[in-house]
Amino acid sequence: MRVRRIEIQNFRGIKSLDFRIPHDKKFICLIGPGDSSKSTIIDAINLTLGERWSLSLSDTDFYDAKTDKPIVIRIALADLPAEIRTHALFGLHLSGIDSEGEWQHDPIDGVEPCVIVELRVESEIEPIWSIYRPGGNDNIPIGSGLRRKFSVFKVDDRIDNHLRWTKSSALTRLTDSTHGASGTLSAALVAARIAVNGAITPELQILTDDIGARLGELGSGNFSDLKPGLDTSLSTAGGNLALFEGEVPLTSFGLGTRRLAGIATQEMASQNKSVILIDEVEYGLEPHRLVHLLKHLRADSQLAQVFVTTHSPVAVEQLESSDLAVVRCVEGAATSQLVPIDLKFAQATLRGGPSSFLAKKIIVTEGKTEFGLLLSLLECWDTHAATTDGATSAANGVAVANGNGSVAPYRAAVLAKLGYDVVLFIDNDERTIDAAATKASEAGAAVLRWRKGNATENEMVDAMGAPLLTKLLAVAVEVRVDEATVRSDLLNAGNKGLRISGLDVESWISVDGFTLESARALIANTALKSKWFKSVGAGRTLGVFINRYAGELRQTPFGQTLLAVKAHIYPQAARAAERGAEAATVPVQS
Repeated sequence: MRVRRIEIQNFRGIKSLDFRIPHDKKFICLIGPGDSSKSTIIDAINLTLGERWSLSLSDTDFYDAKTDKPIVIRIALADLPAEIRTHALFGLHLSGIDSEGEWQHDPIDGVEPCVIVELRVESEIEPIWSIYRPGGNDNIPIGSGLRRKFSVFKVDDRIDNHLRWTKSSALTRLTDSTHGASGTLSAALVAARIAVNGAITPELQILTDDIGARLGELGSGNFSDLKPGLDTSLSTAGGNLALFEGEVPLTSFGLGTRRLAGIATQEMASQNKSVILIDEVEYGLEPHRLVHLLKHLRADSQLAQVFVTTHSPVAVEQLESSDLAVVRCVEGAATSQLVPIDLKFAQATLRGGPSSFLAKKIIVTEGKTEFGLLLSLLECWDTHAATTDGATSAANGVAVANGNGSVAPYRAAVLAKLGYDVVLFIDNDERTIDAAATKASEAGAAVLRWRKGNATENEMVDAMGAPLLTKLLAVAVEVRVDEATVRSDLLNAGNKGLRISGLDVESWISVDGFTLESARALIANTALKSKWFKSVGAGRTLGVFINRYAGELRQTPFGQTLLAVKAHIYPQAARAAERGAEAATVPVQS
């Protein structure tokens, strides 16, 4: 059984959402910036398809906290097992859904049979679950017992409940379904008051061993002495029996171990193949256990479908690009866009910069020089923004990505096609990437380049007079270790017989016969040939220098291009500056 379509109206931050999922999509990872409604989608699935018979809702769960418009969530389930198709209630109220996600009243030829479950909450805040049929007059109510057949469960912070034999826990359901052992459990609880270690029935121990094996599969840990035991942290007898590793209850283990153990017990307790929901899948897990869990979830044949959310680049990097669904929400209008499986360069873009997929806006730089330069400038710009009550780059959801040379325009195009706000910041000295840069622009990326023929080093040096060039050579000494190395670089890059008086550019002009233009050319060519700034660290050092002398560079083509980049990162500040400039031009009325 798999979710094929999710429709949400007026639920929390979502005014409207229509998310259609291909019939063969088993694993879906919802990504997007903060407050894009990823968790709301997970909760909507859980509340609609989960087995809970009551919900703790309030007026704040309605969109904009207005209860005059009802919460309506509809979810289409297809790939139905025989138990659902032949069920006395479900079987009589099947709808159809086609390959595009359009649902119909009846499962006619050429469409897949489905059940559409609706959760409706009116102003009285009383949830009503029913079977919905498009074009039908009356919905058919369904209770929690029938919804349990959907085998949908969410992993959340209340996972400790599923590590104890309580009334509604996965361990209790698993015990009953596996051994018909409610009597066994009761006997164990009574005997536990006398002698816990000798009270565990063989059936319960066999079940515990099976759970231990599943915990190992999930990477939760290597448990050698897993057994039921008396958890004295609870005052109610019904919740005292819990899973122990040796003398320590699993509820006392770390968050990641408990989450994985909860997943294992809930999965095993499901009678059918499960649909599992995990919000922030990385929560509590080290990278190696996160990677293992994702591999398990994608490959586990016992899972019908998996929905997860993440803010972790480690998680994103481990997935196929087609596993991702990019979620956005603008003024309540939410979208969830699956990455097309045939989108060229999508996987390479994912592997090359997974953090980019988690941002609102991405600045794709050509290489390490520009990447380091911008990282350094961002730190300076953010410091200024914070001290002037402005929004920082992080608050604006901005990420800087290293485009790794000539593939940068292709990566920018992929991100732009997926709806991201993208700026491509590249050199203008190579004509081989012009066509790709044009395609990136056509895809929606803003393309910022230096003047034609210039790399970063050319454009920067052309903006400087002799005093600032001398200071730039001091930066070169910093990244090249010593003055002798820089001098050697300059002599090797210049014409045969070149003579320079130290690293003072004004002396070059007054003593050695240089013009300002020839001094600029020598420094730019040397910087490129000797790769002075062709590392992220050197680019960062260069950024500190550029920011220190930003006032002198501001009106040059180099400075104006950097200001254009800055305007994309801090649009509010740029608009405020424009308004200030417009106000300054308005004549004062006498």
